[in-house]
Amino acid sequence: MSDSPASDSALSDSAVNDAAENGAAPRDAADLVRMVNQIAASVAHHPHDRAVAEIAAHVRASWAPAMRGELDAYLDRGAPDLSPLAAAAAEELRAGTTRSSPA
Repeated sequence: MSDSPASDSALSDSAVNDAAENGAAPRDAADLVRMVNQIAASVAHHPHDRAVAEIAAHVRASWAPAMRGELDAYLDRGAPDLSPLAAAAAEELRAGTTRSSPA
């Protein structure tokens, strides 16, 4: 990753790691939306399918199960603030696909 997208992703990674270490989800859905949208923005330069796979792989590997559950619940509420890439990745996570991120 380049320096610029990594800095955006690092913000979300830090928040995710802090929450995961403390066994808690972020404060609210707005935090999750911000984080997953930042991850999506950092891979938006890739082709759509690759970007979706990378976002899903990152969330699957880095987010606590409770956080992934909150993202799934946000989808149930219509997910109005998710970027199209983030929404596609959240749907992929919901579907339980195991597609690995391309190199």
